[in-house]
Amino acid sequence: MSSNHSEDYYIRVLCNETKIKEIMSTKLITIYEDDDVSVAEEKFISHGIYYLPVVSHDGQLKGLLSQKYLYKAQSPRKIVGNNMDYDPDKLVDGSSYYPKEALDSLILSNIMNHGVFTLSPEDPVKDAILNMINKKLGCIPIVEKDQKLCGILTQQNIIAFMAQALKE
Repeated sequence: MSSNHSEDYYIRVLCNETKIKEIMSTKLITIYEDDDVSVAEEKFISHGIYYLPVVSHDGQLKGLLSQKYLYKAQSPRKIVGNNMDYDPDKLVDGSSYYPKEALDSLILSNIMNHGVFTLSPEDPVKDAILNMINKKLGCIPIVEKDQKLCGILTQQNIIAFMAQALKE
């Protein structure tokens, strides 16, 4: 490292020159705007994720559902005892469960975030980091000009990016 520049200079350059498309997740797990809410919880559980972009059938971003918003709309129930027998009408998430019927009584559009902040794949990583901090965002959906979802950038993506930079 040159003695003319400090480490923070190199971090700024790296975050300014790296495009979001270079570090975003493109293996997208989404939910359709007309899906049952139980489908969302199934995806949260099976994929170990906390955010689900809500899309139209042609791929346009319509909103974002977070597991936190789902918990606020319908609290999970605690499993009493050591375990629960398999029941297709219940979604088990660790030591809690949801009755599918209770989830499906909710309307997805009522619990998802409609005013989703988005960025473009061509935007610098710096923009994502600053917006995540200033707006307290856990993720940012990445959309093309036509609002079609093409990726998602999570805090985990940012940490992995910075960890890789520190290794080099």
